Amino acid sequence: MSDSTFQGAPDGAPSKPKAMTFGRVRQHRAWLLDGYIARDSVTLVTGDKATGKSTLLTAVAASVMGGPCLPGVRRRASKGNVCWLTREESYGADIIPRLQAAGIKGISNLRVPVSRTDGGSAADWALPRDLAKLRQWIQSQHIALLVLDPLASWCDPPDTVYQPTLCRPLMESLIRLAGETKCTICPIVHLNKDEGRSLLGRTLGAGELSNVCRSVVRVFTDTTDPTIRYLASVATTLGATPAPIKWRIVPTEHSRRVEWMCNVATTT
Repeated sequence: MSDSTFQGAPDGAPSKPKAMTFGRVRQHRAWLLDGYIARDSVTLVTGDKATGKSTLLTAVAASVMGGPCLPGVRRRASKGNVCWLTREESYGADIIPRLQAAGIKGISNLRVPVSRTDGGSAADWALPRDLAKLRQWIQSQHIALLVLDPLASWCDPPDTVYQPTLCRPLMESLIRLAGETKCTICPIVHLNKDEGRSLLGRTLGAGELSNVCRSVVRVFTDTTDPTIRYLASVATTLGATPAPIKWRIVPTEHSRRVEWMCNVATTT
């Protein structure tokens, strides 16, 4: 029986479509960072180079790994695993020291694929070619947060983010991956230097990057104090646009950390 017929109907008779029904229960949206980074979704994190995008996300990652709460979070979520894929920074010199500065004593919840057996390590991966490997890793390691730092360095061909015909399918695949695996995905994207363009227009890469994502945020530096940063929502379809969050980069003995300049819940 073909898919175009229904049981009991003569061969060749068209099937009658059934109406999809919806329950009355309204789903409550869960957030990693209230109003900015929604759970089980893709949030594009943009900003000029050296503005602190990675530092900000280490604070988010630390919260997922059981560290301090983030602004707007009323109760601490259950501890989860983080996969941070980077080609521009060092795990030993950059990522791990920042996580420790953010309040993480042990790094057992940081899961980065490094084995060179069964298809190679994460250093050999490229998107969208190795999406299946990435999905398997997220599922097998129960990854709650995936950071792609930066997105462009994990694409093959390298100019994927500049070509709409390649960029849109990649972003749609990441969005499906986030929803199906219940993993929050944060690709980091640098801004271009043309300050005469809109914030969305300055996103380095094809406009499809920001057009497909339901949430695009930007990190930028205070013009009067280079230690102060802001996190602002550039575009969102997840609700009302939140007010910018003010924070500061504080140097530590071996790294640096985020100091929130706003109210942060302390409940557990």
